Amino acid sequence: RANIAKARLALQKFSDLHAQHNQDFIRAMQGNSLGAFDRNSQLSASLLNSRMNSSDEFVNLEGQVLDEVEAAVVELQRSRGLWEARGGQLVFTYAPAMFAYRKHLDAMQRYSAQQNALHDEAVRNALDHAGQMVHPRI
Repeated sequence: RANIAKARLALQKFSDLHAQHNQDFIRAMQGNSLGAFDRNSQLSASLLNSRMNSSDEFVNLEGQVLDEVEAAVVELQRSRGLWEARGGQLVFTYAPAMFAYRKHLDAMQRYSAQQNALHDEAVRNALDHAGQMVHPRI
């Protein structure tokens, strides 16, 4: 559990650092020499907003993964004696204990898939915004 607490602390530091980078970007955009947003700065602001939302969602999903890791560890502790480590795998001797543990693993995989989809969407958005800056739509 100490490692889970360390992971939660690292996640909070990541979230704080990311928020600081976003605030720095906003300040830079507000202080541009034009005194107002031009088309590229508007697109940059739109990209930043998208990035901030996806970052918040990513951090939230990562927190849910940590919750499931902790719950899986608790489940293993609770069902001690109903499973054993064999050949690098957990072998359960009681099916309900296996299903309870498996529920947490399945949730972790779902959250991970959502994070991957979020990352892919963020990359697509960034490329789309970059393309609009280079080749504005008319």
